[in-house]
This record gives sequence, C-alpha cells and structure tokens, in this order.
Amino acid sequence: MKNLSVLLFTFLLPITYSSKLMAQGDDPPVPNYLFIFGQVDVSSGTIITHILTAQGTYWEYDSGELPISTDPELEEAYAVITGSTTTEPSYSGSGAWKGFYFPWLPDPYEYIDDIAYGFYKLTYVYNTEEMPGSSYFYIDIRDCKYKGGCAGSYSPDFFIRLNDTENEFQWRTSEMGSGNWASISTGEVLRVWEIRNNGIPPTTSFENFWSNALVMTNNGANNPRIVWGPHPTFITDNFYVYRAVAEIPVNPKIPLTYNLIAIRNASTYEFIDTEILIGGSEEYIAFYYVKAYNSSSETFSSSTNVVNTIGECCWAPHKINSEKKAEIRPTEFELKQNYPNPFNPSTNISYSIAEDGFVKLAIYNMLGEEVALIVNEYKSAGTYNLHFKPTDLPTGMYVYQLRSTKFVENRKMLLLK
Repeated sequence: MKNLSVLLFTFLLPITYSSKLMAQGDDPPVPNYLFIFGQVDVSSGTIITHILTAQGTYWEYDSGELPISTDPELEEAYAVITGSTTTEPSYSGSGAWKGFYFPWLPDPYEYIDDIAYGFYKLTYVYNTEEMPGSSYFYIDIRDCKYKGGCAGSYSPDFFIRLNDTENEFQWRTSEMGSGNWASISTGEVLRVWEIRNNGIPPTTSFENFWSNALVMTNNGANNPRIVWGPHPTFITDNFYVYRAVAEIPVNPKIPLTYNLIAIRNASTYEFIDTEILIGGSEEYIAFYYVKAYNSSSETFSSSTNVVNTIGECCWAPHKINSEKKAEIRPTEFELKQNYPNPFNPSTNISYSIAEDGFVKLAIYNMLGEEVALIVNEYKSAGTYNLHFKPTDLPTGMYVYQLRSTKFVENRKMLLLK
C-alpha cells in the first residue's frame, strides 16, 4: 500500500526580496529563480522519482537571446528522493529539498537538475517506477520575464505540493500564507505569470515562438486540450482554432480538410476538444492548428505548428478525409441547412464551393450585425463540414451567410438555451 506523502514545490525569487520573505516567516530566500520541492511523511525506504518533461519546443538563454534549445539534457529533469525532506523549505543539511533550475545561472545550491523556458508536464513514480503516481499537471514557463530573460523581471515565488491523502496537487503563494492551499486538478495547466498576476507574457524574445507555440495535452478527462501563447508580433483580437480529422490508417494521397471549430478571445490560450476521446477505439487522428485574427484589418496571422492526437471520434458528421469524399468535386456552390436546427449548444454547418477562391462564412443577428466569423480565408474547391458551438450568444434567430466571389446564400438558424 502506498505511503502517505506530501510533495512540496516552489518557484523562488532572487535574494533581493529576502527581507520581505523573512519578515513573513515563511520561505527562506535563495540567490536565483528556482523550482524546488520536498516531500514529507514518507517512510525511510520509500523512493519517489519526480519527473519534469518538456512538451514540445523549449528555449534556453544565450548571451541575451533565447534560441530554441537542442540540448537533450533540458528536455527532461529528475529528482529522486528517499524518505522525507524537511517539512518546510531547507537548502542544506539533512532533509534538504531538491529541485530544478536554469543551467545558465550560477548553481544556487546542491540537489539540482536543469530545465529551460518551456511547457513541462510533472509526473512522479514510487519505488523506481514500479508504481506511477495518479496525479499530474502542466507548468507553462514560456515567459521570458521569469528569471529575467528579458526586461521586466518579476517575483516568481510560489509553492506547489502533492497531498497524497487527498490525491491532488495544491499551490499557494507566500502572500496567501501557510495552510491556504488551492487545489490543482489532474491535467490542469499552471502558468507562472497568472499565479503572480503579472499580465500577458511577452513571447517576442523566443526564437520562432509562434511556429512552435502549440502543445497537445490531456485535460485530465482524456479529451485533447491544445495550448498556445500570445502571438509575439501580431495584434490579436481573437484566436481561431482549426481541426482536421482522418480515419486510421491515414491515406497520404488525400489532403486533410481543416475546419474552424472554435474562436477564443485574445487572452485565452487553450481549447479543450470534447468531441474527441484520447485512446478509446483509436479509430481517428485529429490534427489542430491556431491562427490569430485582427478584426480591424480583417486579417489572419500565419498558423502555429500542427499537433495531433489519436482517439475516438464522439460524433459522426465529420468523418472526413475518406476516399469517397475526396473523389467527389462539387459542381456547384451550396450552403446547406444547419443540423440540428433549432440547436443547443452546438450545430453542424456544411457548404460546398465549386471553385478555388476566397470564402467568408459569418453569423449575423436579426439586426444585421455580425456576431461570429467562422471562415474568412482562401479555400480550395470542395465540401466542408463545420461544428459551430457559440458560447456567448443569447437565445434567438440568426442568419448564417456564405459569400464567395461568385456566390452568396443566406440561411436561418435558431439557438435555444
């Protein structure tokens, strides 16, 4: 039977903040930004290995720049602890805490392993990988202000612990005080800038950030959650999420058809796809990318990198990329009636275009005001299926319009909430 254990982590601030921390009586300072942790109430013979694994691209600091790292030592970091450490942070002597730090900084103390700027998943195993821990979460450290990789450094100080009795991770800041822990759900994403209320992180300093920004994660309920970050240069009003789904095995001769499946505001950097179940029958592979959109200029940024996952499709209308559909080229333009209609919370829209060209598909209220822009880009001739799930529209009648250089058609849909 697994021992009761509590795993504690902390991101710590520079020594210049030490007077404030010591006054609070909580957390002794260390000279560099660090990710450290300890564990308590673990029997002397129990070994716990804590693993931090980069998900996607990671960056390192080099002479004032943040190039993409090719150092495999920064992709995965380990800390192996036998028995208990001290209950509260201690950086020397018996029961000292272990943790991770940036290798371009001077070694702050013993018991360390290297990480980089990146998006990491934290897992753990008991007794040399014989018993995996059931909880996991993600930490997004893609903020160059963290540690001071760019101008505007901020205090990153916060703590994380694994409460094994409750089978959950928890976090707090020094300002929250001892005992005031917030729960971390399995699969949750923690962002260092959100914990410290430091605003939107700059990503301009990271080499080729946008073409490496998208990461695939599991949301804890076996649904794919894609995570990205702020566009480094494009003035963004919304993020548009696109998906293509293909049956396995994928036919490489048939091009994937990407459809818009979600629109997120400029400060939201993730999307959970509840229509795909990771694992399951594994009949399908889903591909995703994201574009930033500027409403003033009505332009899109380039797309992010593409990520994918294998799983079970939870709906039937989008079984695309099949041999039969690929062979059929539409001979006329058509906008079909959405199904279901009326709908709540989502509906499917299908349209066909007979020629390559620019296509716009938008939703309007009964005053003629555009309330959602679903497609606004160049499309190849073909038939497209879209899944429309409005999150902020009230009950009512709406008009959806398909417009191309040679075709305009309107249809009505009824949203009931």
